[in-house]
Amino acid sequence: MQSEDVHVRDYILGLLARQDTVIHVVSDHGNGNEGWRLPMSALIIPTQFLDKHPEIERNLEANSQRLISHFDMYETLKHFATYPEAPETAAWENKPAASKSLLSNEMSKDRKCNQIGVPTEWCSCVSFER
Repeated sequence: MQSEDVHVRDYILGLLARQDTVIHVVSDHGNGNEGWRLPMSALIIPTQFLDKHPEIERNLEANSQRLISHFDMYETLKHFATYPEAPETAAWENKPAASKSLLSNEMSKDRKCNQIGVPTEWCSCVSFER
């Protein structure tokens, strides 16, 4: 393990020990053939929170296998900041109407990229010739 990796690991482990912090880990690109369209994005949520809110855990589990966008993740992070109230939408926010918090919504299995603001060239649902 590189020395920088050890520092990052120790920092994250310290945050996890607090049980009051949500961590969003995201990369600017993935790996493999489709990685550029499927960057890694993960939420690390305290177990105590999920135990107290099983409906949220069910939504997150279902949504882990659904098409979501950065707009949905933005709504989710806002929702964590205002929980249990739903976040308000500011007039300056330019996002698709279909953007939803992953905490309070189970996303449809039939969502399409054009419905959630993902341009065709970044859509993981489309096969491209290389």
